[in-house]
Amino acid sequence: MRIDKDVKVSSFNAAAKSAQTKSPKETAAGENQNVVMSDKIELSSKNIDIAKLVAKINAAPSIRQDKVSSIKEAIQNGTYNVKGDLVAKAVLKKTLMDEIL
Repeated sequence: MRIDKDVKVSSFNAAAKSAQTKSPKETAAGENQNVVMSDKIELSSKNIDIAKLVAKINAAPSIRQDKVSSIKEAIQNGTYNVKGDLVAKAVLKKTLMDEIL
């Protein structure tokens, strides 16, 4: 079998010319040529909202002085009325939670 240099070169040139003249649709449908895939990350704004809420919680006092003042005043005036049922429920709830945890 004899291989001729001119035949190889002409075949290569014909193939290269054919690839250059293909339309983008033909190229995309026929081959995956130099397709670059990349990842994309999008962060939501929820972390900003959470940070704002945490800042508000941290800024709030741990003792609500207005409630404490009104209860103290009611105790001094003798108008503070506590329902025994609510106290009993709170004590039981605290006791049960302490045992569970």
